[in-house]
Amino acid sequence: MDAVGSAIRVDTRGREVMRILPRVNENVNEEWISDKTRHIVDGLRTQRLDRPYVRDNGKLRAASWSEAFAAIAARVAGKDGKRIGAIAGILIAPVTFLHFTMMQHVLHFAFAAAVLGGIFSLPGSVLGGVVIGVTANLTGAYVSSAWKEVIPFVVMLAILVVRPHGLLARRHLKKV
Repeated sequence: MDAVGSAIRVDTRGREVMRILPRVNENVNEEWISDKTRHIVDGLRTQRLDRPYVRDNGKLRAASWSEAFAAIAARVAGKDGKRIGAIAGILIAPVTFLHFTMMQHVLHFAFAAAVLGGIFSLPGSVLGGVVIGVTANLTGAYVSSAWKEVIPFVVMLAILVVRPHGLLARRHLKKV
């Protein structure tokens, strides 16, 4: 409903959606949902925009989808692609909640995978990623989703105690 992937529960009566409530999911949205998600029911009930409209001589008239897309193509033809991309970015930004900390947990796992496999070893980093990914998913499935981001780092530290340079990294000895 809001492009965040919130865990929700949809209450219905027959084919009609009555309300949308959050489900508890500590990894995604805890127990919260956005106002947009909570109140989308109003839009589902009334369906204000059920067909495309085209402006002719300053007035809107109902049109077919192919006619509406043809009108859009005619207006966009010859325009600079950079401007269209900028407008698309402005329109999508409120929907996706852009923030400087997006994907930060993925970066943590990528760092752990690179360190675990050996910083300068590409095959080691791939192996480290597999180990971290499997450990995280098994932890989430069998232990608790709350520990899903902690246990891979504990495993990484335990392996680094035995192999300080990583799983597949070689020690570079420099003769002086």
